[in-house]
Amino acid sequence: MFSVQIKLSYTLVSVLAVNLLATSGDITMTWTSPIYPKLHSNDSTINPIGREITRDEDGWIGSLVNVGAMFGPLPFSFVSERFGRKIGLLSIAIPHIIAFMTMAFAESVYLFYLGRLLGDLSDSPRLSLQKCQRTSTTRKPTQKV
Repeated sequence: MFSVQIKLSYTLVSVLAVNLLATSGDITMTWTSPIYPKLHSNDSTINPIGREITRDEDGWIGSLVNVGAMFGPLPFSFVSERFGRKIGLLSIAIPHIIAFMTMAFAESVYLFYLGRLLGDLSDSPRLSLQKCQRTSTTRKPTQKV
């Protein structure tokens, strides 16, 4: 039989981690699609809040992700400049984990607000830091004339 040896390099692991970060960021953006039917249900076994959300609460849950995007790049650009891009990208995971845990166990609409706000607070800096990280890990093509 064939024997395949896979050597994981630091670059490969960092690229995989950043791509996982991109996937979790996209999940943050599209999270409302499967949860809205549950939040609009009166059935307390399905709805974690225990009541149907109002139109205003629906609007806030959907739009707070954009409010977080306005302020997200500020702290993470500072962290990236001060400690480096890799630490900056890794620090994005902290609010992501807090956001997902908050939304997973929320029993109040205000906790959903907090989760949505934290979710994109950490997703918007990913868009710029991820490009910097990909640029630094790719090989430069050799140019021949």
